Amino acid sequence: MIDYIIVPPPSDATDHRIFRYPYMSCQVFCCEIPELLQVFQDDSESHLLERLFSILHTKGQLDPYLAGYFEKTLGILFRRLTVPLMEYINRDGLRMLLLF
Repeated sequence: MIDYIIVPPPSDATDHRIFRYPYMSCQVFCCEIPELLQVFQDDSESHLLERLFSILHTKGQLDPYLAGYFEKTLGILFRRLTVPLMEYINRDGLRMLLLF
């Protein structure tokens, strides 16, 4: 689901891959299902958050649709998992990434 939000679709992708899958993935996160959010909290190595924030490594311009879904998903995570997300953001690696 994270990949649908952060990975631009290939040029020959169907409308479902371009519009529907990213939208539905974002909506699933927005449902704030406790078990789904718990997966982010239990990920001690922060692989899921690293994957989510990898959208910031995109070369060139971000896809406006995907950027919006990323922002909406991030808003949910901030609201429900404030402390784990802030701990992740305060790591040196991400601070350096944001300064590029």
